[in-house]
Amino acid sequence: MSTPDRPQEGASFASRTRERLRAEILAAATQEVIGAGWRGLRMQAVADSVGISRQTINAEFADKRGLAKALVLSIGAAYADEITQIIEDSHNLEAGLRDAFRRGLEQAAADQVFKVVMTPDSSDTFLPLYTSEGAPLVTLFATRLAAALARRWPELDPERLRIGSDASVRFVLSHIVLPLQPIEQTAREAALLFVPFFQAR
Repeated sequence: MSTPDRPQEGASFASRTRERLRAEILAAATQEVIGAGWRGLRMQAVADSVGISRQTINAEFADKRGLAKALVLSIGAAYADEITQIIEDSHNLEAGLRDAFRRGLEQAAADQVFKVVMTPDSSDTFLPLYTSEGAPLVTLFATRLAAALARRWPELDPERLRIGSDASVRFVLSHIVLPLQPIEQTAREAALLFVPFFQAR
């Protein structure tokens, strides 16, 4: 009997296995960062925690900086899941954006890993990933935000969603990196700034 689908199934299984391995490595690295700080993190300790070789981690992330990039995106993806759900559950655009922005700011303020990586000992590695090298993070959030807004309010202009989502993510990230006012105030101002842009025709 012919089994034409098996190679594809094998590739899918391999992909799922790799995703699980990446998730386990990132979870172990997260605990190491919380316990020892970024400079105290040892790749071998992460490998031992997962039960793999250090070479396996290097093959997946290249080096410690590659692991840092993956950690930032992993944290970002988890935040994006919650933020987009807030948008999709909202009955009002202004309230939805305000609540989503506030939640993103609250997540960053409370996140144990974020607190560690933004310390002076870690900032040389991580700060660029939120600023000058932050394109992947901005793209992740902006794409997810625009998609959630389009699903919830399909009448909104797609080009304004694209532009406004990118700009609003940059706005919120700047306040995460340099918080100069209460979270509620920042969230309210962000909503007041971007809602009219999204709704304009």
